[in-house]
Amino acid sequence: MNFEENYPDSSSSVALAARAGNLETLKWLVSHQGKSIESQDNRGWRPIHEAAYWDHAECLKFLLCHSNTNVNAYTFEGQTALWIAADNNSLEAAKILLEAGGHVNLPNNEDVAPLHRAASKGFKEMTNLLISNGANVNLTDYGDYTPLHEAAIQGHFTVVEALLSNGADKTVQDSHGRTPLFCGAQSHSCQVVQLLLDKSPPSLINLRAHDGATTIMLASQSGCLQCVQLLADLGANPNLKANDGVMAVHLAVIGNHTAVLKFLLSITDYTLIEQSCAVNLHNHTYHSVSGFNFGSTDLESINIFVLAVTYGRWNLIGILIEEGLKPDCFAFPINFSTAGGKWFRTLGYKWLTPLSFVLAYSPFGDESIEAVKLLIRKGLSSVIAIQNGFVPPLFALIAIATWDEDREQQVLALDFLIQECNVLRVTPKELGEVMHLALRFNLKAFQHILHLGYVPDDSIVMGAFRAVDTNQITAAHTFALSALTAAGFSTDFQTKEVYTLKQLSRRTIHSALKFRKKCFPIPELNLPLPTSLVSYLCFSDVMF
Repeated sequence: MNFEENYPDSSSSVALAARAGNLETLKWLVSHQGKSIESQDNRGWRPIHEAAYWDHAECLKFLLCHSNTNVNAYTFEGQTALWIAADNNSLEAAKILLEAGGHVNLPNNEDVAPLHRAASKGFKEMTNLLISNGANVNLTDYGDYTPLHEAAIQGHFTVVEALLSNGADKTVQDSHGRTPLFCGAQSHSCQVVQLLLDKSPPSLINLRAHDGATTIMLASQSGCLQCVQLLADLGANPNLKANDGVMAVHLAVIGNHTAVLKFLLSITDYTLIEQSCAVNLHNHTYHSVSGFNFGSTDLESINIFVLAVTYGRWNLIGILIEEGLKPDCFAFPINFSTAGGKWFRTLGYKWLTPLSFVLAYSPFGDESIEAVKLLIRKGLSSVIAIQNGFVPPLFALIAIATWDEDREQQVLALDFLIQECNVLRVTPKELGEVMHLALRFNLKAFQHILHLGYVPDDSIVMGAFRAVDTNQITAAHTFALSALTAAGFSTDFQTKEVYTLKQLSRRTIHSALKFRKKCFPIPELNLPLPTSLVSYLCFSDVMF
């Protein structure tokens, strides 16, 4: 049953009168018709809850004057009428309920008390009313949140001030180890942060939560530059790392907070950023974009450039480069879980350049193309020639990147790499490697390269064909040869080393039918075909 949504047919006539604030009707129903004042709807609400919610003071007084009215009656979610009044800022109703004996500290089923709700919503008068009637300012809910946590995270300065004035604990930590100052750091309210710092011991500013997070990390994540600056001025350390290796600068990148990132880069130790980018090639491989897990990676795997690409923060890539981070920050291990990655490993490649990484793992779009151009202009790309174990960018685009049906952006990137970028001009040997890659992993790229006017010689094409996975050889040959023919290339080059299309087709059909015969009985074929072909289809061995 849904305890939040009211089903109209479940409400009694008395409850409807209390909801409408119609005192005369309410009196007539109860006094003359004998209707019950304790009937409940599908949420467990009684008429007293309706009157409290809508702040109908006179109706509430009438209901409370009956001896069988329970002022502390619970709904199915454990809410009293006073709890509901506090949650909706029904001041008059709250006063009446308190005078009638409403318990100010009774929580709901999740241990959330009336003061939690008033503080969370910024109801200053309600907060003061509850406190003056004995509300415990340090009550904790199911997550060990206090009313001060609630007010701080919402940035309710006057409520925070009222709670602190009445003895709220500034040092209490919730179930995750976060103090009210942590919550204030996320609130975008410098006033709240300043007030909490003024009332708290200095050690709280760099206190760590259970996951190692600090106040300046949370402020950076929320993107409030003023809060980050205030915390830094008062001693917050931007160089601290959380348990997963994340620093404040990483969270600014993830949140796409440009101003915060620039400020943090000006006060953060670059050595620590660069150390977090270092990766041991012998025991670590890159976690793909869809599987990047901060909680389980080792401390050296949090690469700030990887984060920028992973989250598509193209506008921040230029900032990271301009700030002068060492080139070591922009080198990444290959994801060997991809087909292209496995192939690169066999060739001795271990690293991706920034440009290769963008081309291989980022979702393509106008901004990513601009990032490609930026990386080339800044000299952070590797030339296509094999060197130092780095995958050439053109290779990464062809062998790792996903080319979907709508491949306009991938084609633009390919055009740019081949035609416009001087540092990526291909030599005949390198063109052979490119054609080999394209034929093996990316037939769409193979066709487009031909359309750009690059036509390899016979030996390159034959070598590429011989390397194709035999499980895919028919489709590869058919597609590639048609593309070569369209490009004006002579396809009359088959030798005993390369199967003809006819042979390939027969071999494929033969294998498929032979497998089917093992699993299912197939009747004798009566087809208008040459005897030799019928014999072939009936699984007679055929020697190539």
